[in-house]
Amino acid sequence: MVLGSYGWTRSAFSHKSKLDSICNNAYEVFNAKIKDARAKPIITLLEEVRMFLMQTIAKNKVKLNNHTGVLTPVIKSRLEKVRKESKNWKPI
Repeated sequence: MVLGSYGWTRSAFSHKSKLDSICNNAYEVFNAKIKDARAKPIITLLEEVRMFLMQTIAKNKVKLNNHTGVLTPVIKSRLEKVRKESKNWKPI
């Protein structure tokens, strides 16, 4: 299906974020973590950023290893919400 020019207007796009990491203010967290390191020399800054990222990745890996199931908890809760709402839906 081809969208006309109306499909490419700003009003046709959703303003909601498509990624949870953006919803969780990942950028703000990252900037807050490196705020103190910004005043340091570039090598020290990069080393602290590297350490922060490695720790974050390691924490996420542990969480993922402890998770069982096909869907993540966030997706499960979203599906549960839609399932509850779908009781009121009527077929067309």
